[in-house]
Amino acid sequence: MDVITEAVNLARSVIQQSAAGDGILSCVLDDAFHFMDHLLRLLSKAHLAFNQFAHDFSEAMFIRDPDDEAKVGAVLERKGLSWEYYEWAKGSVFNLHIRRYIPKSEILHEHLVMLFKAYIEVYCSTKRG
Repeated sequence: MDVITEAVNLARSVIQQSAAGDGILSCVLDDAFHFMDHLLRLLSKAHLAFNQFAHDFSEAMFIRDPDDEAKVGAVLERKGLSWEYYEWAKGSVFNLHIRRYIPKSEILHEHLVMLFKAYIEVYCSTKRG
């Protein structure tokens, strides 16, 4: 949990420094995908909750554009398709038609804190002890 907290705090301080107009360092520290990859490499892929956590982590980091979501919803409704089924069956198609973006630092921080609190005491049921 300390590694996660440090990474989130570093990212937040860089964002706040940039927003304050102090300028941002000339080197790229991490982009969102590398940040996620670095964190997910620290976790056991054998854990039963790993895939769900990785999905929820992505959903917390990248917010779907509401306008694009409404347009896709209208097309699905016109064709008589269920949003839930289509998202489950054709999830990769959503990524082509719905843009995603990283929210403001305060919202991002709130989403990540809620995510980490939700998973902090999830234990793998296949492990003993």
